[in-house]
Amino acid sequence: MVSKQELGERGEQIAVSLLKRAGHEIIATNYRCSLGELDIVSVCDDLLVITEVKTRAVRSRRFGLPREAVNPSKVKRIARMTSVFLGDHRYPQNLRVQKRGIQFDVVEVTVCKNETISVSHLEDAFRL
Repeated sequence: MVSKQELGERGEQIAVSLLKRAGHEIIATNYRCSLGELDIVSVCDDLLVITEVKTRAVRSRRFGLPREAVNPSKVKRIARMTSVFLGDHRYPQNLRVQKRGIQFDVVEVTVCKNETISVSHLEDAFRL
């Protein structure tokens, strides 16, 4: 049996690989501040992308889909952590962060009993 932490780490590794294949340059993983943690920060097509990774071992659908855990309070916390991250880092002028804002994605990783893995990348999953 895999621990919850190991499952989460596995999901984040899968998400990083997925984003890299999609052309993302990974800037930070597991960025921690006093408010919590941003899972993945990347740049793609001159946009700063904040990706929340939700991983779940599915034994039933009783708890819903992993993406459903990104609720309004989680979105608000991600927004505050993103502000802290931006205050700590400077980015090249070619990033369109100021013009278009920041893209917020969710990567959902589901591991079934038979170890089958399902991955969904929800681009621009929410806006602030």
